[in-house]
Amino acid sequence: MRAPLGFGLVVTATVGLAGCVKEVPSDERLDRATRSTDAAKSKDFGELLRLKCEELQPAWAKLRDEASEERQLGGYLDLFAELASRSGEYDRATSRNPDLLYHTDSQQLVDARDQCVQMTADVRVELETKLRDIVSLPVIDDIRGNRPVKVARLNLDKVREAIEKLELEDREELLRKLSTAEKQLGGGGASKPRRREE
Repeated sequence: MRAPLGFGLVVTATVGLAGCVKEVPSDERLDRATRSTDAAKSKDFGELLRLKCEELQPAWAKLRDEASEERQLGGYLDLFAELASRSGEYDRATSRNPDLLYHTDSQQLVDARDQCVQMTADVRVELETKLRDIVSLPVIDDIRGNRPVKVARLNLDKVREAIEKLELEDREELLRKLSTAEKQLGGGGASKPRRREE
């Protein structure tokens, strides 16, 4: 039995229309993808340029002149954490979108990232140097109530925090040295950090 001619035309037209709806020209697909990539790239690029580590230079310089070892150590920890965070933001963004490093304005982004990485490394070296100096002599002699006592050079919990955050290869050895030093401390006030003139 033959189907009516009109029915065949309707079926053919319907299939043809369905095919047209699904088909997207390759030029249009490329244009959409390019617009999407450019939008994401512009957003990341603008945000990253605001992560300038050079603005932390004054705080770094001030730390070097800090008289209180405890405040200095805490300041170095905070500065190192902030620099590491900013460096990590650069790495994550460029890993997600490598094109950030290869467009016309990329050099200022590369320079900013390199400065963050270098400052992070330099601050780490200064912090580690300070930390090892403290661990080499964590307990000192002091006079309290007209008698000599052993006192902590500064809060040893802060020193432990620094050792853990830097993830030093010999951190277990450094932590053992701190534990040994604590055994030298007397009870009560003798274990407290020495007060310094400020």
